[in-house]
Amino acid sequence: MKGSVLRSKTKSFFVYSTPLLLILVLYILGFRFVVVLTDSMEPSIPRGSLAVTAPLWLCKPDEGSIILFRIELGEHEYYVMHRIVKMDSCIYTKGDNREFIDPWVLNEEKIIGINIVAFPLLGYILMLLKLPVMLAVVFASTYYGVAALLKRLGVQQ
Repeated sequence: MKGSVLRSKTKSFFVYSTPLLLILVLYILGFRFVVVLTDSMEPSIPRGSLAVTAPLWLCKPDEGSIILFRIELGEHEYYVMHRIVKMDSCIYTKGDNREFIDPWVLNEEKIIGINIVAFPLLGYILMLLKLPVMLAVVFASTYYGVAALLKRLGVQQ
């Protein structure tokens, strides 16, 4: 009986921790997960989407690519996701839902990644659930992990 409970708790631990581990590994490899907060890329990427970008070592930017990049305006740094409309010695971008090319000019150093997929509405859901879900996942993973370890060591009954 105790063995099956331990297997059940260990299995639960892996069910909860595997997605987090996968996200952590992808993040370490340079993938970024971004909630799109504006309508500048509609209809390609709707507001409230969760966008996933691949690092530049995996994909190279080209005209037509949707990229995540950082710009500095005044004392603040912003992250923007727009489409490359022209590349020569500099990179020019524009939001699909905008009439004009962006007023800034980029170089490749400012590019964080290239959009590979966007999940509509998932960004809104994650924003609403962010704190409670993260706390629950961290608590559950820690609880099941420590409980399984203690059982294995024979500390708990």
